[in-house]
Amino acid sequence: MSFDWLAIPLAIGATVLPFFGVAWLSAGGFASVLFLVPVAGGLAILLVLVVGQYRKKDPLTPVRPISNTLPVVGTAGAMVVGAAVTTLVELVEIHLLMVERHGPLVVGALISP
Repeated sequence: MSFDWLAIPLAIGATVLPFFGVAWLSAGGFASVLFLVPVAGGLAILLVLVVGQYRKKDPLTPVRPISNTLPVVGTAGAMVVGAAVTTLVELVEIHLLMVERHGPLVVGALISP
């Protein structure tokens, strides 16, 4: 397969822009222009990428075959579970550090397994 001059730059933009915007959350906030513009731009680029790959005859990302119900539900389920587990681990870490007053080494040893 040859280099896809449409998909690769769009994928880079759809990846880099939201990460850049989220990185500015600590300095600004959710209403900050430095958060909203890159995240909205990255999501728009992602939409263009998915629609372009869906309509392309020989796509780099096979969106059309995986757009039926089963892979979409599986992917959405994995995303929700991953986000929930990450949040739970973060909350347990904060509880052990701030409420239980354990040291960072003990908390790391308890959470790592």
